[in-house]
Amino acid sequence: MWKDKGSIGETFFGAAALFGLLYLPIVLLWEGNRYLARKLAGDAYAAVPLRASEYLLLAALSIPMHLLLFVVINVMNVTNVLVLYLLQAGSDVVNCLFSFAQPVSLQAYRDALNILLAAIPVLLSATALAAWFRRSRTHHLAMSWQVYFAAAPGMLCGGLLLASLFTR
Repeated sequence: MWKDKGSIGETFFGAAALFGLLYLPIVLLWEGNRYLARKLAGDAYAAVPLRASEYLLLAALSIPMHLLLFVVINVMNVTNVLVLYLLQAGSDVVNCLFSFAQPVSLQAYRDALNILLAAIPVLLSATALAAWFRRSRTHHLAMSWQVYFAAAPGMLCGGLLLASLFTR
């Protein structure tokens, strides 16, 4: 590649296009998430930190929601048609740019992709809930009983998981 000057530019622009296509949705999601939090929380976004109980409540709501969405995505086979085509095209691009000893197959990472797809709505809802916690604390509102009711299954399942880990 160092002797053939055309390969350096092709490799650079090919790698930039490949990783740019991966980087752009992450940046858009990150900035959209920050914008959502600022819009929902208003001035409380930067001024009011979350309490430990609110972090626990967020975890108790987010973890079961993530697992439920992961199961739903796996059952519905969301990543079947279009995503398999995109994964094959991505594998072809990676194999074209980098000549590894073994060809890369991104289709082997479908479960990881399903986990990432399930994490996107969880991230947005956790951001909205955290912004609501901050805003309600600045307006001196009490925590709604529905939030505790929604967190009860996650806390119960988490407690059962911890109990099963420590009783072996």
